[in-house]
Amino acid sequence: MKLRSGFVQIHPPLPSRWRPFLRGALAVLLALLAIVAALMVLCWQVLTPQPAEWSQAWSAGPLRGRVSMPTAIRLATHPMGLRLLDGRILHTGGGDVALRLDADGRTLHAICSPCELRLSALGSRPLRVQRAMWTITRRMPDDFTGSVQLDDPGQGAAMLRAGWRAKVVAGGLQFEMSLPATPVRDYYRVLAADLPELRRARIEGTAAFELQAELPAGRWQLRPQVTGLAVDGLGTEALRGARFDTACPLPAMPEGSDGDEAALLAGFGRWLPRAVIAAEDQRFHEHAGYDLEEMQHAWSANQTARGEQAPTGASTLSQQLAKLMFTGDERSWRRKLRELLWAVELDRTLGKARVLQAYLSLAPWGEGQCGAQAAARHYLNKNAVSLTPMEAAWLAGMLRSPDAQARQWRIAQRVDNPRIARIVDDMRPMPRAERARLVAQAQEWRPQPRVVVGRAGRAGQLAQGEGARRKGAQGGRAMLLARASSGAAMGPSREGVQPAGERSRLHGSAVEDERGRAPVRSQAGSNPAGDRLTYASGEGRHPDHFTREAQVVPR
Repeated sequence: MKLRSGFVQIHPPLPSRWRPFLRGALAVLLALLAIVAALMVLCWQVLTPQPAEWSQAWSAGPLRGRVSMPTAIRLATHPMGLRLLDGRILHTGGGDVALRLDADGRTLHAICSPCELRLSALGSRPLRVQRAMWTITRRMPDDFTGSVQLDDPGQGAAMLRAGWRAKVVAGGLQFEMSLPATPVRDYYRVLAADLPELRRARIEGTAAFELQAELPAGRWQLRPQVTGLAVDGLGTEALRGARFDTACPLPAMPEGSDGDEAALLAGFGRWLPRAVIAAEDQRFHEHAGYDLEEMQHAWSANQTARGEQAPTGASTLSQQLAKLMFTGDERSWRRKLRELLWAVELDRTLGKARVLQAYLSLAPWGEGQCGAQAAARHYLNKNAVSLTPMEAAWLAGMLRSPDAQARQWRIAQRVDNPRIARIVDDMRPMPRAERARLVAQAQEWRPQPRVVVGRAGRAGQLAQGEGARRKGAQGGRAMLLARASSGAAMGPSREGVQPAGERSRLHGSAVEDERGRAPVRSQAGSNPAGDRLTYASGEGRHPDHFTREAQVVPR
């Protein structure tokens, strides 16, 4: 025993027979550590992605890197990897997934109950199913097959069962899935058994689909096939001649029309129905209330939507009418399933002409305007029957985002000219030469609201606000469609009336006398007493228009 700096150090004797054993154990430990380090280096090298190979970022504390996904899939589906997964439970964002390996050691089963799936194409609400089961079998190191089954134990034998196949390549994963023809009612029972419509709807027909996808590119191709879809029992037959207690009532079916398109659409003129079909539903007369081709396009477009980008829609006019009348406009897959049922029955019970009439009567057109007639009067100060092809195309183009389009016109005096041109180009029937001429004009076209002039007494006035009508003190009537605008001073009018002070100018199409007389030219100015208008004969177009209260000076 020695004393060193206040500490007692004891050196027990080590038997000589233990020393070789300790040296051997230390050598084995160092060898194992070297093997582990070598394996880690080997795994690191194996899992390190090659250039242009599909990879995924990972982090573990301060360590970060990228993992080759093809290699990770091969390791996870190796017989040894499958045995490690057997009996485990994976906690995922969609639900807990229980894993079980078959006795043969080749097929892995996964069960998630309940389970949720989130896809941008399905809206903000996740798709929720009571039970999802899938299998994976490794046929070759890079080739896998399996099945997916969705069901609800509470819905009896209803199920959706699809087979799939996947192949791992350096650039990613190629995936194919196919679901054979299955009754459409089974889709509803499995995916949305609690929809209120299912309590009374009778659904016929089958649906199948094929899906191809590439990861991580995110390319999806969906090919659905629907056969014999028909819906009955929702009671839409009652709408054929009914009027409704809505913000803008649906007109009753004209007596004796019985679905006649000319009679039902007579109040909307020649061009607006054609423009709305061109803008919103070009295959309106061909489908049965839904358009599979547009659904495929919307599915593909919405998969790549980012951030605040507006989703692409695929709703037919029948579906839009169902949304206006029955389902509301929540962006969710449940609303789309409800909307489909209503649209298919509406299309059958009402017929195309009545569906189009109802849509034109109920559609929101921005700034609180409901229906085509209100929109035509509000924006253009004329009846829908009098719309030109270009005006009809502009109003139809507003339907996709009416309030935004109205703001754009009010604030910046801009319209979506390329969209107007596309709509005009798709309007049918229309002579080809006339269509080409209008498409060319659409590139620079601007709305030119009509100003209607009638008799007005000395005290006749136009109230503030667009489209306002007022009776003059002596029985006259005049209309001014305008927005506030200042411009350069104007010279004397042809009648010699010289407004004083700050000048404003009137904008619009040629001013028409409401009694059908020849167009007249107008000039306007403002002074402290108010804006004064004078009129003289002839044709003209005016560069701007205003809303201030104005006096009408008789010609």
